[in-house]
Amino acid sequence: MKIAVFDCFAGASGNMILGSLVHAGLPVERLVQELRRLPVEGWDMHARPVTKRGLAAVYLDVRVPGEDLAAHQAHTHDEHTVDKHEPYEDAPSRDAGHGARQDGDAHDADAHDGNARDGNAHNGDAHDADAHDGNAQHGDTHHGDAYHGHTHQGDAHHGSVHDHAHADHRHEGLAHRRLADVLSIVHAAGFPADVERTAEAIFRRLAQAEAKVHGTSLEEVIFHEVGQIDAILDICGAALALHMLGIEAVYCSALPYGGGRIHSAHGEMPSPAPATVELLRDAPVVRLDTEGEFVTPTGAAILTTVASFATPPAMRLASSGYGAGRSDFPFPNVLRVLIGQTLSRTESGEARPAGERAVQLAANIDDMSPEVIAHATERLFAAGALDVWTEAAGMKKGRPGTVLCALCLPEGESAVSQVLLAETTTIGLRAWDVRRTVLERRVHTVATSFGPVRVKVVESPVGRRAKPEYEDCRVIAEREGLPLLEVMRRIEAEVGSGPASADASASTT
Repeated sequence: MKIAVFDCFAGASGNMILGSLVHAGLPVERLVQELRRLPVEGWDMHARPVTKRGLAAVYLDVRVPGEDLAAHQAHTHDEHTVDKHEPYEDAPSRDAGHGARQDGDAHDADAHDGNARDGNAHNGDAHDADAHDGNAQHGDTHHGDAYHGHTHQGDAHHGSVHDHAHADHRHEGLAHRRLADVLSIVHAAGFPADVERTAEAIFRRLAQAEAKVHGTSLEEVIFHEVGQIDAILDICGAALALHMLGIEAVYCSALPYGGGRIHSAHGEMPSPAPATVELLRDAPVVRLDTEGEFVTPTGAAILTTVASFATPPAMRLASSGYGAGRSDFPFPNVLRVLIGQTLSRTESGEARPAGERAVQLAANIDDMSPEVIAHATERLFAAGALDVWTEAAGMKKGRPGTVLCALCLPEGESAVSQVLLAETTTIGLRAWDVRRTVLERRVHTVATSFGPVRVKVVESPVGRRAKPEYEDCRVIAEREGLPLLEVMRRIEAEVGSGPASADASASTT
């Protein structure tokens, strides 16, 4: 199984995550090409090599010129910030000082998750104005990279509103969106199902944290920083990057936090921002003896949604990457990712366990339409379920019914249970521990007559078998105007199932 392990010794933000994955081997051009499917315009993305305390890394630079300019004009400068009017291009090498925000995401006063990508650390700037995860690249009281070191009130990376139907709220000249608006943008892109599920789960987790911090409902939360284009690109980009690299499981180290205060549209707030604290609930954290914001809401939302904080299994390391933040600190301001294949029992020298522990949930339903069950299934996957299925059952009074079942990891039981109770008509559910045995598997990208196709190779007791990924075949079928089964048959014939055929034409991604 191909896994990614994030080592967050200096913290994490949205574009630090993307930068690390690009440095580890993901072609940024492919990532940009996929992100262009989103119905938003006027943005650009570049991977720039930088050095942090002698360590080579990649800074993933996302710019939305119209929004940056509008944000800059909408806010006043704080007289006490550092490095005023510092040229944008030079910012990565400048020291923002202690108390700076982590790379890219600026929050507005309230733990707002937003990657502020404009050179100014706008208070509440970045992806959302309110309680939004933002990588504040600003040198001011925010741990991270200061683009200019200014503190502006408002949204930094997005000053202007791109003309589409999702911006239903404005604040100081900037468009802000509710959860439904952001999800409609994500759904319109037509990403592969697992990418869409991951992005939706991250945004929902952000919305839940914001709603709790602001004392409002999920539906009424206004995304300021994280509703802006660069934040949408960060989150969708993270989901796409993991998919494109064939990552099947993600692990994460303990997350650091600092102290001090951060500036926001509502005044000074404690660091970490309130939304970040809520997102880090139940995650392992470690206090650093430095003032600043080390983990932004965007970074916290991504990692606490996709990653396990358990000890990662033994693996054969294939690649590593470092994603840079904007500020300079006494230590390299980078996020490291390690990517590799888990080892078999023989390779690792360890006895394979009887099976890994999981939790199975089940609810009996006899008064809900199939359409609603299909919706509940999607929501369960988005909440972290490993698998979801239905079973036919005979209910009381002889009525036919359905047992909706979900499998999840123990740490995901609460979230999956809440969705099962909220999205169905059941008045209760059952849960029990199970152990599952999982065959060794890995994903390759194989050159075929249709172009690159991801192929899953499974090691079974009787040999190796390979199967092309459904989503890749579906896209090819639609593009070529061919029946899906015909595309799958032809690719399977080209790939084969033997050891040589699957590996000879494959390049592990």
